[in-house]
Amino acid sequence: RARVIKINPSLAQESLRYLALVYNKVLLTPTPSLDSALFYKLEPKFLRRHQLEWAAT
Repeated sequence: RARVIKINPSLAQESLRYLALVYNKVLLTPTPSLDSALFYKLEPKFLRRHQLEWAAT
């Protein structure tokens, strides 16, 4: 039921990030350095189907 999911940026979580986007969940991923922002926010409604795999990396 969740609409927003926070998933860590590790390589082991890549498939989980992809599935979250496929299921139209807003994805929050912590940034590698906290200089500019705390999270990247990915909204699948702004991505085309072929962009989801790239966005999950």
